[in-house]
Amino acid sequence: MDSCKKCSQKFSYWQGYQNYWSAKQQIECSNCKLPHAFTIRSRALSIALVIVVPSILQAALQTEKSAVVFGFWTLLLLYIVISLIMSFLTNPLLKVKPIKQ
Repeated sequence: MDSCKKCSQKFSYWQGYQNYWSAKQQIECSNCKLPHAFTIRSRALSIALVIVVPSILQAALQTEKSAVVFGFWTLLLLYIVISLIMSFLTNPLLKVKPIKQ
């Protein structure tokens, strides 16, 4: 995770993770209260990995024979779990920039 551009305080992993999955567009430094926003490039990369990797794994597992073995709900659950794992792995890639007030 990135750090505050004003006071160099590191953002916590959970602070970034919660912000990533919430509708909030900014993350606030716990030390100096300066709001920051994730850069478009880092958010796009993270979203692409969270969506693309589980889709590829699901497509690889989903064949006519596996539909009988796995079923729709199992594949959906697998997709959700892999998406959550990928969001944990991509959290360190998220970069922030200060919001001008």
